[in-house]
Amino acid sequence: PIATETVTLPAGPDSLAKFPFSMEVHLRKLGMPTILKDGKIILLGDYVVCTEGDVLNAQQAQLLKLLQHDMDCFRLNVICRWSKGGDFQEYVDQ
Repeated sequence: PIATETVTLPAGPDSLAKFPFSMEVHLRKLGMPTILKDGKIILLGDYVVCTEGDVLNAQQAQLLKLLQHDMDCFRLNVICRWSKGGDFQEYVDQ
């Protein structure tokens, strides 16, 4: 998958406030510079999860999933169709 946009998280506790303290170790294993302070996960510096146009690796994909940040773009080009009556219609590409 290719990143459709650049995703950057600002340093501090607000970027990761929705995660429970128990996720800190997992986020650190995924490459994020984090620390646990007073039961809150703190991002130690601005962190670029992905850059637009780059191929996503497994860690980036997992982080985007945890952040609930969708990168999918589904497109469908209809070139022809069959109808219930058995008629076939081909569409001309514009």
